[in-house]
Amino acid sequence: TAALVRLAIAIPDSLMMIYADLSQLVQSHIADPDVTRTVKGHLSEFQLALIAGASRTLAERKQLAQPVVQPIIDALHELMPALQSPTEFITLLGLPALDQAYAQGSISPDIRAVLEAARSNRAQLGQVLTTLYVCLNRTIGDRNSTLNLVSLWNDCIGDLVPPILLLIRCLHAMWNPAHYQHLSWQSQQAHGLFGVLDMTEGERQSIIGGEAEADHTSSTTGSQQQQLAPETHAIQHTLGSLLSSAYKCLGRLSCVPDMFTKVPDLADNFAACLFADAEVMAARHWRHLLSDVAMPMLQNVGNWPGMDASTHLDQSRDTIGRFAASWLSPLFAFCTNKLDAEWHTLVTRGMTPSNQASGLQSAEVSVTDEMVHEQIVRDWTRAWSQLVVELLVSVAR
Repeated sequence: TAALVRLAIAIPDSLMMIYADLSQLVQSHIADPDVTRTVKGHLSEFQLALIAGASRTLAERKQLAQPVVQPIIDALHELMPALQSPTEFITLLGLPALDQAYAQGSISPDIRAVLEAARSNRAQLGQVLTTLYVCLNRTIGDRNSTLNLVSLWNDCIGDLVPPILLLIRCLHAMWNPAHYQHLSWQSQQAHGLFGVLDMTEGERQSIIGGEAEADHTSSTTGSQQQQLAPETHAIQHTLGSLLSSAYKCLGRLSCVPDMFTKVPDLADNFAACLFADAEVMAARHWRHLLSDVAMPMLQNVGNWPGMDASTHLDQSRDTIGRFAASWLSPLFAFCTNKLDAEWHTLVTRGMTPSNQASGLQSAEVSVTDEMVHEQIVRDWTRAWSQLVVELLVSVAR
């Protein structure tokens, strides 16, 4: 698929001569359940890269791209009812059915059907976000790129941003027990939400460096755990994947000028997305939230493709003032206070020697949970420092 994208960029006009056949072939693969969601995303990326690079008018390219983008919008809106509250989202993930299975000690046919439906919903949501991100990444973000299709995304920005904000808010809410403790759980495992909020081995390794090791937990536990562990681990991985993809999509969409004018109550909804459950969010998520969302917001606002340089300064300052007022100052206060507390704890406890902190992936170093957490705080601090620098630079422009 990567070769297809490179080919689309290299010879778009030649491929456009057989576009009807190519489009039909691509859509047949996207509809194939045996094709992975990553491949499906890159097939859509190939199609959009081909359209964006073609020697056609903007109106013609937008018309060709619309059938590629519209299914993404439709799929997001199909899942919107499940994003209206943390309770609905927990149901979409399949956690109530998992609870019933643990309580009964087995997976009945009825529970299996519900788990399979939840698995399908998770896969659909993951595929939509993966496809959206690769398409956004290919067609917007570079002011000078010949593949820029910002105008296309301008037309549908109002359909994309609200569900992504809702999704992020639901994902953040997962770390707040107040959103799910009141539900009628039946099993003991539900009190810890089945461990789905724990750091995955892949997340741990991405923090300390090195390659993720296989998780063999299910092979050492009882038969019930062996049956349900794959489902639990799948939900656990889904949460991390969805959060990462949603952050990146929102950050990339900040390249679209109409995001700041066509999305109703953007400032308030974005602030709520950041802070509704900030106190209980996992520390490991803040680095990505700052790097993938807040940083692009500051870098892109007022710096959009096609903007006249003479109007950039005034519009940038005006937009930053209106949009950022609701979340930037609270973010400063929150991160400053949280990082002060984290570093005070680390200094009091005693920090990892610098030679070990810079090489946690070494086989000679026995990595503890405390060392992993320290690295998370270091990464969070670095992302926060970079955001502060970017803000000062943007103000000085």
